[in-house]
Amino acid sequence: MAEPWHLYYQIKAAVYSKLGFRKKQLFKLLDARFNVDVYKQKPAAKKRVCIVGAGPVGLRAAVELALLGSHMSVLEKRTKFSRENMLHLWPWVVQDMASLGAKILFPKFCMSRTYFHVSTRQLQLVLLKVALLVGVELHTATDFKAIVPPQLSPVSGISPYTIKVKPKISELEFTAVLGASGAAAADVAAVAAFWIDETSLGSGDRMCGVALIGQENPAAE
Repeated sequence: MAEPWHLYYQIKAAVYSKLGFRKKQLFKLLDARFNVDVYKQKPAAKKRVCIVGAGPVGLRAAVELALLGSHMSVLEKRTKFSRENMLHLWPWVVQDMASLGAKILFPKFCMSRTYFHVSTRQLQLVLLKVALLVGVELHTATDFKAIVPPQLSPVSGISPYTIKVKPKISELEFTAVLGASGAAAADVAAVAAFWIDETSLGSGDRMCGVALIGQENPAAE
């Protein structure tokens, strides 16, 4: 199983020499992210994480987890981004997005120094491009139905979470499932991510659990 970040370097190797100066800056920004110590260590390597909902919060979480080394799948029941409502972003969100290449992918992104507004759709499109570059898989027209909790055993360790979706996707078992859409998040379960250590399992394995994120968009007021 190829590590997800390998795709980024394959894409860069294939297109970098053909790009103009401005587009090359996108790869320089992402290279800088990958070279931050915590991302170089890949603490989430070998983990499979599913995020339900491809809104701004779900996509940004997917990018972060992919940078940390996780194999990411995002489920979205819609087939296109159509939410044109305007969001007012906090300055730190603008800085974070700029560091991921938002101003390169969308030159008009928050051009004002004080008036930080962008549509939900445009924010999603920018984050989607970054997510795909860093190896995130997006499944559109995919409806999340249910989650089956893992079985805990002091002998064999932890089985993964199994999700039920329609239509089926290739990967249905995950180390963690995160709900990032209002309706689906309630079904995923409103509990924080957690770790189970060696003393409780006897196996040395660690597992990230279920989390509810982004019902209230923390990026916008």
